[in-house]
Amino acid sequence: MSTRIPARRRRRRYVLDPSLPTPEAFLAGFAPAVAGLAQELRGIVQAAIPDVIERVRPGWRSIGFRDAHAGNVCALFLYPDRVDFYFDHGAALVARGLDPAGLLIGSEAARHVRHVPLEPGAPVPVAALGRLVEAAVRYQL
Repeated sequence: MSTRIPARRRRRRYVLDPSLPTPEAFLAGFAPAVAGLAQELRGIVQAAIPDVIERVRPGWRSIGFRDAHAGNVCALFLYPDRVDFYFDHGAALVARGLDPAGLLIGSEAARHVRHVPLEPGAPVPVAALGRLVEAAVRYQL
C-alpha cells in the first residue's frame, strides 16, 4: 500500500524570488489611478488573509496571493485602464453559490478561473470582495 499523497493534495514549497520587485515597486510603474486601485484591492486581500504571501509576476503584470494552507487564492492583473481581480477557483465559487453579489464573470473556455473587472474611479465593492476572498480560502482548504 502506497503512502504517496495524490498530486492534487500535494503542496509544493513556495519560494519567493528575491530578484522580483516588491508590490509597491511594481505598482509604481502604472498610472496612479490604476496603482491606487490595485493598492486598495491588496488591502482587501490582506484583511481577509492576514498571513498572505504576495508574489509579483512582472511579465504577467500581476500580483498573486497565496495562503500558506489553501495555496494560490487570487491575483490582480493590471492593465492601462483597469484591474482584473482573478480567483483561481472562481468557477467553483459561482457553482456553489458563494458569489451572491454576482461579481465574478468568465466563460467556459476558462475552466476554473473567474474574475471581477474593476476600473479606477468606479465604486469598489469592498465587503463583497472581502467575502469572496474568504470564501476562496475556505473552498481551497
